[in-house]
Amino acid sequence: MLIVRKNMRKADLILYVIDASRPLDENDAEILHLIKGKRAIILLNKSDLDMQVTKKNRKNCRKNFR
Repeated sequence: MLIVRKNMRKADLILYVIDASRPLDENDAEILHLIKGKRAIILLNKSDLDMQVTKKNRKNCRKNFR
């Protein structure tokens, strides 16, 4: 996580890919907290599988981590 933090400071734009086939966990929460206030694009990967990241989860993430 140290490398992530170090490189995030230098980044103009952050791309964060979330595995949507599993629920959001504390690692996701930590990363979302770290990118708060930064220019970021959050992508949901594996959307063809059973989606565990629901519309409600995404709304909570946007509300809590903007």
